Amino acid sequence: MNINHSQDQYSGFSLLEILLVLRKNWVFLSVSVFVFALGFGIYAFSQPNIYKSGAIVAPAESGDSNSLSNIASPISSVVSLTGLNLGTKKIDEITIAIETLTSRKFLKEFVEKHDILPELMAVESWNPQTEQLVYNREIFDSNKRKWATNEKNSQSLAPSSWSYIPKLRERIEITKNPETGLIDIAVTHISPIVAHQWVTSLIRDINDYMRERDVQEANRSIEYLQNEIAESSLTEMQSVFYNLIEQQTRTRMFANVRPDYVLTIIDPAIVPEGKDSPNRILIIIFGAFLGGFVSVFIIVFKHLLIPSRK
Repeated sequence: MNINHSQDQYSGFSLLEILLVLRKNWVFLSVSVFVFALGFGIYAFSQPNIYKSGAIVAPAESGDSNSLSNIASPISSVVSLTGLNLGTKKIDEITIAIETLTSRKFLKEFVEKHDILPELMAVESWNPQTEQLVYNREIFDSNKRKWATNEKNSQSLAPSSWSYIPKLRERIEITKNPETGLIDIAVTHISPIVAHQWVTSLIRDINDYMRERDVQEANRSIEYLQNEIAESSLTEMQSVFYNLIEQQTRTRMFANVRPDYVLTIIDPAIVPEGKDSPNRILIIIFGAFLGGFVSVFIIVFKHLLIPSRK
């Protein structure tokens, strides 16, 4: 009898009954929505503004690619025996540059070169009136630009690369448009000025990094080929090696001439005037909906388990 009575009760639980139950408990529902919205609002306004500065870049054209391919085609079989690079790479330079941009080695050198570890790991807030960063005094002295030390073992509290590189990666956003091939590189930070400085420096440094890599590779190839010429007595082989030296010399010259070696800036980064996040209104609305959902669930669940006594 009890089982049948329970089944009849649940089967008779209609939408109209739900609305009547919610109307009966409208005070609890309203208070829940208000409390959740208030809580999420307090959280939203406690979060600092995050600014994003980005630049649109395009793959730099390789001005000597055609000439190098013409040199490479008749002697590719010979060069394959030496293991030298003729410019026909299996992985394009843009892919290598983008992967390098977020690599541990490059980011570690970037932080050390520009001395940005305090701005990355020790900043508490940003004062828009004075345009100054506020640092955590417990771990960093902004006047002396010096990290505090541990009182127990006198070790510096400066974070290691193991801890700060993931934080820096989180601030770097790279988006490639598959249709146009254009790349959007952006950096987020609590300071709009710092965000602009970092994204500009990242693009400049990755161009310099890739240029230096190719120049060093060309120098090593030239040195190797010169040694091969000195040791070879065959005129045909010497001619091949001279052509290869000419190619590597062009690569080196081309790298030193262009400032935008791999990435050409189409739309440069600017200092953002408005925040990118958080969206406080959306957070509050989400909190209100969550409060309403939770309160409705509690009311309906309570009504199902504890039916009103007659």
